[in-house]
Amino acid sequence: MRTVISLAFLLIVLGSQGEAVSGASVIELVNQVSVDSYRDFLQNDLFAYDGANRHYGYEHYLARQRILERFEGFGLVAGLEPFRYSSGLDHNVVGVLPGAIRPGETYIVGAHYDAIGGSPGAHDNASGVAGVLEAARVLSQHAFEATVIFIAFDREEQGLRGSAAYVDAHAHEDIRSMVNLDCICYQPAEFGDSDYARANLRYTVRTDLVDDLALAMESYAGLRCAIDFGGHSDHVRFSAEGFAAVLLRSIATDNPYIHTPLDSVDTPGNVNYEYATQLTSGVVGYLATQARLAPVWRSPDFNGDCKVDIQDLLILAEHWGQDDPSFDISPPPLGDGTVDIQDAEGLLHYWGWEIPGSGPEPY
Repeated sequence: MRTVISLAFLLIVLGSQGEAVSGASVIELVNQVSVDSYRDFLQNDLFAYDGANRHYGYEHYLARQRILERFEGFGLVAGLEPFRYSSGLDHNVVGVLPGAIRPGETYIVGAHYDAIGGSPGAHDNASGVAGVLEAARVLSQHAFEATVIFIAFDREEQGLRGSAAYVDAHAHEDIRSMVNLDCICYQPAEFGDSDYARANLRYTVRTDLVDDLALAMESYAGLRCAIDFGGHSDHVRFSAEGFAAVLLRSIATDNPYIHTPLDSVDTPGNVNYEYATQLTSGVVGYLATQARLAPVWRSPDFNGDCKVDIQDLLILAEHWGQDDPSFDISPPPLGDGTVDIQDAEGLLHYWGWEIPGSGPEPY
């Protein structure tokens, strides 16, 4: 009898539903990027005000804890990844948004949260970390086919130690791209100046990522990129390992306050919140495009045979109308509480697809 009911359900669903699409579009995600939210992260979480110290000491470690708590609050799979530096341990902060369909395929956005001694490091590089936090806030409210990873690196100022440790630990993974945000908030140009609507994009090995990110910056943020070789920052370690990686930063590279006590949120003209949020918007657009929005938050391959077919639909039919998180797969990010037509539509969106195995191990 169960099989007959399931087959009847199958005929009804297949006869009445077309291919499902995600409930949100990339531009809708980009529009969720907020200047107010970015400002809140930079001013209240990252200890970048006059007299603050994120080089060593209490505020360095408290900033690390704040970043971790933010990642956890966004619902990411978050944790600290330790690495040895000098005579002790330091930590990268990592938040993972697992992909629903291709979890082993990863896209990374990162920034270093340490600062040079004697500088609050608002521009270098609390500005980049605030961009990572804002990207994580927005993207974590949606589901994607591939995995998106958000990283706050430590000890960049001491020789890219945190990013080197991360690359060493994850060199075996399928990292499709790494976007490094470093110094993104300084913009002295005014409307009408040649550098007003521009950003700086740097690489050590040129890949398709350069053009893809430049296109996203123009399409979603209205910023044209000046593309150059170089930039000594965390992207270098990824490029050296063979991964596509770039540095995204402010078009103005001559900030007079950088590496001084005046690199603070309290210094007039040092932080342009609107400009930094623009850069963040372009990165959100890039990541949402590459990782691909999904109409499900977990795989519809219920029987684990790496393909979506009639067997999975029949299993879904058996749980129809139930409050079962194992089969409440849509809408993202965590279902709507009931196994219903939205879940069937999400499954049918991937009808006939081969679904690969699991991705990086969670914390």
